[in-house]
Amino acid sequence: MNASVRPLPIPQALIDCTPNPNDCGGTGGCDGATQELAFNFSVGAGITLEKTYPYQGVTGTCDPSKIKPVAKITGYSTLDFNNYTEARTPHACARADTHTG
Repeated sequence: MNASVRPLPIPQALIDCTPNPNDCGGTGGCDGATQELAFNFSVGAGITLEKTYPYQGVTGTCDPSKIKPVAKITGYSTLDFNNYTEARTPHACARADTHTG
């Protein structure tokens, strides 16, 4: 994989596979969830390309056989709501390195 290409979380894998047992931000799937739930899913499952988990535009059933990670997220930070001072600090910026496999 070209290191200059930064894969994005594929919407369909997030829609179908992100667990939302407490209906945070919605009831899951196309009916909504939170960014933290999507990040938690991606930390565990990795990031899959759209060609292996095509976008359908509807909530489907998670198909683990389509999840073929090309990158991993090792963690993330949540900033305080409307804390613009914290958002400008270097530790709050996204790290540019990615691990591909």
